[in-house]
Amino acid sequence: MSDKIITVSELNTTAYLEASIGRPDQYVTIYSGVETVKYLDRSARMPCRQELGIRDGNLLTAWVGRLNRQKDPLTYVRAAKLLSVRFPQMRFVMVGEDPLGESLEQDVRKAIEDLNLGSIVRLLGYRPDVERILAAADLVMHTSLYEGLGRIIVETMLAGTPLVATAVDGVREAVVSGERGGLLVPPNDPAALARAAARLIDDPHLADRLAAAGRSWARERFEVQEMVAAIDRLYQVTYRQRLQRQ
Repeated sequence: MSDKIITVSELNTTAYLEASIGRPDQYVTIYSGVETVKYLDRSARMPCRQELGIRDGNLLTAWVGRLNRQKDPLTYVRAAKLLSVRFPQMRFVMVGEDPLGESLEQDVRKAIEDLNLGSIVRLLGYRPDVERILAAADLVMHTSLYEGLGRIIVETMLAGTPLVATAVDGVREAVVSGERGGLLVPPNDPAALARAAARLIDDPHLADRLAAAGRSWARERFEVQEMVAAIDRLYQVTYRQRLQRQ
């Protein structure tokens, strides 16, 4: 029934066509835009680290997302346990909640308690200043089991912070493992997540190079005004085409 179908990544289009949904000419990829200027500003890095109690010599790793099964926060907690053994100076924060009623917050809190991580893993809940957290972090870990593309992936890249993310759906379009943005690992694999994180920590030159490449790529593609303009153009063209057929 649709004249056009908008996807947020080319890989989503490929997946839907492989599932026999629609025709190639129906699909248009328009990336989900963000307020890029807000994430490019890293002036809040030190103030935010101080607010979070991050001392000199500490490494800060962040996880941002809804506390539900899709985002798989428990894999992050289990990876934190592995990393804490190798990097005792590392601290972990989790940003988000789940207003949709399927929250895993209690499971996450229990895992933190069972793994004796209470002194180094903090649940910050909902934060309206995610851009400050991303600037403050030395590394962001993303654990989703599936994604369109993952807005936090783009926001992290814009912030210039290296990523370790799961190689799912449109995430693979944004992050080219070892080349742009950070490193990719299989989903639901805490050990692989921890190994990739350790690699970036041990090799700051690699981490900086990947973060810089990710930032440059994201700046060219994810400005929110461009998204709105692209959607507007698509609606205008589609409307005119429909009138011509009547």
